[in-house]
Amino acid sequence: MKIIIAVAAIVLVSIVGNLFLLRLLFGGKDPYHDGAAVEQTIKTDRGYKVGNLKKTGWQLDIPANTLEDGRLYMRVLSESESEAYKSSDFELYGTPVEITMENNENVRLGGAVQITLRIPEELQKDIAAEELFFGVYYDGNWEYFFPDNVDLKKGTAAAEIYHFSFFGFGRPSEDQQIRTFAKNFASLQWESQKQTKNMTDSLQRQYEDLFVSMGVNNSSLRTQLALDVINYLESEKLDTGDMSPISTLANMANAVSQGQAGMEDFRGQLIEFTGRALYRVMEKDPGKFASLANVTGGLSTAAGALYEGDTEGALQGIASMIRGADPIIALADTALTFVKESMETGINLWTQNEIEKAYQVYIGNAAGKYGYDNGLEGDFDAIFTTLGGGERMMKINVVKRYCEKYGKRESDLSQSERDRIVSNAMTYLKRHFDERKISDYEISNIQWKEELFIAELKKQNLLGASNYRDYFGIEKNLSNFNIGDRLARLYKLKSTVLGVMDKDVAATISDEELVKAIDQWIYWGEKKDYSGFWQYMRDMGYIKEPYKYDPTYAWVLVETLDFENAEDWAASDAHPAYIVRHGYSSGSYSASVTYEGDDPYGQGLKGTLGVQAVFSGMPQIIYPDEPVSLNLSFNTTQNDVVKLAFSSAASADFDEWDLGPGAVTRGAKVFVNEDNKYHFVLDVNGNPTSYSETLTATIGSGSEGSRIALRTKFYMGVSMGTNYVYEWKQVN
Repeated sequence: MKIIIAVAAIVLVSIVGNLFLLRLLFGGKDPYHDGAAVEQTIKTDRGYKVGNLKKTGWQLDIPANTLEDGRLYMRVLSESESEAYKSSDFELYGTPVEITMENNENVRLGGAVQITLRIPEELQKDIAAEELFFGVYYDGNWEYFFPDNVDLKKGTAAAEIYHFSFFGFGRPSEDQQIRTFAKNFASLQWESQKQTKNMTDSLQRQYEDLFVSMGVNNSSLRTQLALDVINYLESEKLDTGDMSPISTLANMANAVSQGQAGMEDFRGQLIEFTGRALYRVMEKDPGKFASLANVTGGLSTAAGALYEGDTEGALQGIASMIRGADPIIALADTALTFVKESMETGINLWTQNEIEKAYQVYIGNAAGKYGYDNGLEGDFDAIFTTLGGGERMMKINVVKRYCEKYGKRESDLSQSERDRIVSNAMTYLKRHFDERKISDYEISNIQWKEELFIAELKKQNLLGASNYRDYFGIEKNLSNFNIGDRLARLYKLKSTVLGVMDKDVAATISDEELVKAIDQWIYWGEKKDYSGFWQYMRDMGYIKEPYKYDPTYAWVLVETLDFENAEDWAASDAHPAYIVRHGYSSGSYSASVTYEGDDPYGQGLKGTLGVQAVFSGMPQIIYPDEPVSLNLSFNTTQNDVVKLAFSSAASADFDEWDLGPGAVTRGAKVFVNEDNKYHFVLDVNGNPTSYSETLTATIGSGSEGSRIALRTKFYMGVSMGTNYVYEWKQVN
């Protein structure tokens, strides 16, 4: 868009010989009243400050290697000229500025240029920094973007721009503010949901394996813990800065390639973050967590320390358990792979605002805007090159931004590594655009929901620059306040607060109540005492079941049935040719038979065979499909038998709960040794004379109230045995 303005006066100023020429045009002391203009000759390898806040109201700070050689024109509109650009939706603070290059009105920059505006003094009183926006004017409408800061002490506002255009600054209507916020954060939320899914897919199973090794024996609780830890890694803000734990791990990934020490540091940091995440989970209700020893294993001990107020002891206990768990090595390897792959995406090498503009060009909604030429719809290569400020600058700046973000030195990179960084950035950004194109309807729905949420944030003053300054680290003069950063932080807190709520509550909570909960997190966080937040969450009913786990059912020992069969043993003993003795207690059997009959053929028939069988290790609880082990000690106590055939046998099985030892059903599950043997016999031959066996069997699940017996059985002409009766019950 070309705007022609009559200039009241022209003043030429020569600066530093013939390197460049400054032309400042203004008709009075107030540039916003009279207008002003500046011309600047640009050399690529030099940086420039164009304009002067006092004289022109607007100022550009241009780094070297941002523009090609040429001549820059900056024109500040007068008050009367600005009338055409005023709108009921946008109250201008000062007047707009048009910035162009000679013979090129649509200029894309090779890097960020800071644009700064002096806010008119009469508008600086009672200013609400969170309500002020820069605007860019296209096709008769203002499009808004966030300032990087509004400095009340200096009375200035600044932002980074990546293209020259027609800019304004001021206060949009509340609807426009909320719509601008939501438009930016809808696509970020969509991207964040994808990132969360990728991270969950990568790490959840490894974390569940870790928790198994730490004694957490309930699968639902393991899943909850894994998801809670992943939420922490993504959403928590570290005390040391604005980075999340996962971003910190990404920054450490480069050191890992430099040797074992780097990997150990990475693993140590992951252990610390995982421990702090588990501590966060326990904070919901440490007493409750400590009481769940039967499903949480050793973690309940750490929760007990937390409950007693021993924070350091709890953290040390958790870290010690994690460090000693074998799966932590595989988890660290998987986490490293994930963060390395995330580093290569290139999505985060530009601001969300600039990616959004490039995407709109890609789908044909922004032809000839934002420094892009006409006719680029669908031409990703040309768009990517333009996004980077031209082919040469694109390659330079992509590598530069990559190194700045991940703490690498450009000088350490080979040419192939540089080429890979650029190639990966292109590949992933195009994939992002293509996936986004398919998902635009979904994103539009997200935007509508985010407008409601952001409106509630604004209503409860969580966007207010002066509100909770200590928590957000904002200076008194608000010089470091950035509304985009505030919103990004609040969205992380949204994820955190929803993550600690009961899942059914999180799915249905209103925006009003959610923002109140976020406010409570910030309030107690500013006091550095989150106990008040957890109490609020419990009082509000947001945390009723802090540690949700599926009911665990198992076979529980409820009674023991004795089948001594004393009458049958007595009847056997009544036989005139035999003396039969037996001994019985639950699981322990002894018997002997002595021959006292005739010897009609003079064979020397005589003798006694005595044996003892003892079963031990019957469990109190049997979990379905988990092996049950018994010990069997079966010994010959006497054997002096001549020319007779006495024998005894011992075995064990699962069968119907009230079935005696002399019977068996088709559905019985027998106990076997490692050779799959289930029937053990001792006889007069003495081969063998004893057994010492570990026997195992497995049974499946039952139904509420159903019963089954673990039967230990003995036979020596007469049966006896014990039925250990188990009932299917909830055990947690």
